[in-house]
Amino acid sequence: LYVMRLLLDTHALLWFLEGDDQLSEGARKAIEKVENEVFFSPVSLFEMAIKSTIGKLTLKKTLASIRSDIEAAGIQQLSLK
Repeated sequence: LYVMRLLLDTHALLWFLEGDDQLSEGARKAIEKVENEVFFSPVSLFEMAIKSTIGKLTLKKTLASIRSDIEAAGIQQLSLK
């Protein structure tokens, strides 16, 4: 059994949650593979908030909804130690 640890950047995280075709099928399968550990940085949430505030990113959902989707998908948050 081959297990990977994946760290999603902001784009990959959003593309995965939104079902965007910009995320490759291979990447999507790796994220969805139950055996793999998938992480994101909380800095991604800050980046989304800042970019949406200044008009460089249009979010389809609120940050609270995105946060709920992350949890529902089993994506783990890295610590900012």
